[in-house]
Amino acid sequence: MTMFGRFSPAARSAVLRAADLAATAARPRIGTEFLLLALCEDAHVRPALHRQGVTRARVQAAITEALGAPRPYEEGELLAALGIDLAEVRRRARAVAPGPGRAWELRRSPLWPLRVAVTGPGRDLPFTGGGRKVLEVALWRGRRDGRVPAGPGDLLHGILADSHSNAARVLRHLGARPCALVAALEHPDAA
Repeated sequence: MTMFGRFSPAARSAVLRAADLAATAARPRIGTEFLLLALCEDAHVRPALHRQGVTRARVQAAITEALGAPRPYEEGELLAALGIDLAEVRRRARAVAPGPGRAWELRRSPLWPLRVAVTGPGRDLPFTGGGRKVLEVALWRGRRDGRVPAGPGDLLHGILADSHSNAARVLRHLGARPCALVAALEHPDAA
């Protein structure tokens, strides 16, 4: 089973969305903050986040404040100097892809086993160390609780597992309490 195969379709969508958000923000790596931003759009996790006042708009504003405005990729600038439009190359690659998420993989490098990246048409975007930890904790939680594949809630648990990550800083900045988020995930019907 591939690494992506150990995640539910909703969790895979969140990971791919995080990659897209990081690429759109012209970041060279997928950090925990982009995983959190993607989870703000997930139907399973969004209610727990909203109960703590964590919305997509507030997370986006906190990320922009912390990391600054998006900056262009160096690779895009280099290709532009050669007369190649990277955005057009990516657009065409997505157009011939077999469908949403099908051409994408979550891959661990055979040479650098700690390097995990989302690879697909026109893109190879690695995770930060913290982002990789989120994925590993999510997979561990799913196995521990007998849920294979791991879901979006497991990704949020992975974010909450490292109190020093960028996503944890964003959550603290927004006044969210990790214990309350865990309780909301485990008991979604409790108000």
